[in-house]
Amino acid sequence: VRAVRLRSLRRLPVVGKYIPELKEHVMHSLKIVGLGPADAGLITMASIVVMKRATCLLLRTAVHPTVSYLKEKNIVFEALDRFYEDGRSFEEVYDTMTDYVMERLKEDDVVFAVPGSPAVAEHTVTELVEKCKAAGVPYEVLPGMSFLESLYTKAGLDPVNGMLVLDSFDLSRISVLPAVTVVITQVYNDRVASDVKLALTEQYGDEYEALVVHHISLPDERIEKIRLFELDRLHYVD
Repeated sequence: VRAVRLRSLRRLPVVGKYIPELKEHVMHSLKIVGLGPADAGLITMASIVVMKRATCLLLRTAVHPTVSYLKEKNIVFEALDRFYEDGRSFEEVYDTMTDYVMERLKEDDVVFAVPGSPAVAEHTVTELVEKCKAAGVPYEVLPGMSFLESLYTKAGLDPVNGMLVLDSFDLSRISVLPAVTVVITQVYNDRVASDVKLALTEQYGDEYEALVVHHISLPDERIEKIRLFELDRLHYVD
């Protein structure tokens, strides 16, 4: 069974702290937390405490089920969805968004919150870690729950048996996929679904069975077995 649904070949940051050598100028620090894959029940307690104490809480996006919880608890935040409206590509969006976070660090300690886990499939986190190291800004990436933990449970997968997680954009760079479960993420529209279908059918054939996982752990969760040729015909891909 192959699962279609979030990650990248890019090296992602290891959860933990980075404390640069002390300089004359005292730097503000960055903490990066995850909002979990679904409702607030899947956020770690450590992340909740950090967000409650934050004087500057930035959300990569407010399009997430946990935002209602933050509002209910009167946790003040700034959502950065506006960068998606102005950017011409994801690379440009992430670059300008992380530049903004670095600018805010000149004024205050910052907590940056992302959907899922900050250590899984988060290009913004990777860029922030690189920029913090270059600027000598101390940071901490807190562990969190990603969609993968839900996937293991809902699809009956054990990663110990072998698993490859790929961003859909990286699929074309792999000439031969290994004989393990392959999870393909960021299948967010019909065009991407078509590209993924073509890449997979070259290796497995049109009739190969795939598992499509949509909005996992959300109220409208959908898990469906299909044949690969059907992948770009699904009306709910978003």
